[in-house]
Amino acid sequence: MSRLSAVRERVYALLAEHLEGSSLGDAVAHLEGVAMAAQLLAERRGLEGELPAMAALMHDLATYTTGDSAGHAKRGAMLAEQLLAQWGLADEEETGRICAIIASHSAKKRVDNDPLAELLKDADVLHHSFYDPTWPLFPKDVARYRALCDELEITPRPDTP
Repeated sequence: MSRLSAVRERVYALLAEHLEGSSLGDAVAHLEGVAMAAQLLAERRGLEGELPAMAALMHDLATYTTGDSAGHAKRGAMLAEQLLAQWGLADEEETGRICAIIASHSAKKRVDNDPLAELLKDADVLHHSFYDPTWPLFPKDVARYRALCDELEITPRPDTP
């Protein structure tokens, strides 16, 4: 089993301890959607995709396991650090990279010098923007969404501010 599959399996089990029904389905759909977008963007940008995909599968776990979204990026990084140590699926350096990526994913208006941190932010925006096109774009996502449309050569949604 690949590390990504192992993370996926453990994340699903953790989610199932805290959520059920459509809440569980929405959480899985979001984490999987962001992981897939991260891998697609990594391929396009010539970056390594495994660590960002692992981070994507864990990036919102603090919210899903507590029901509290306040400070979820920093809390998510701390939770990811604990889980990766417990699961033994990443070495210390990889764990640090994954946690740094998660910790900065909510700062959509800030551009980081870390291409993998930017990758997770962009993957998160893609999922927010395409999961249900009837939902309005988050204001903090608009600039990133427009840049992604340019990068991917796709037409922005008609409701894009």
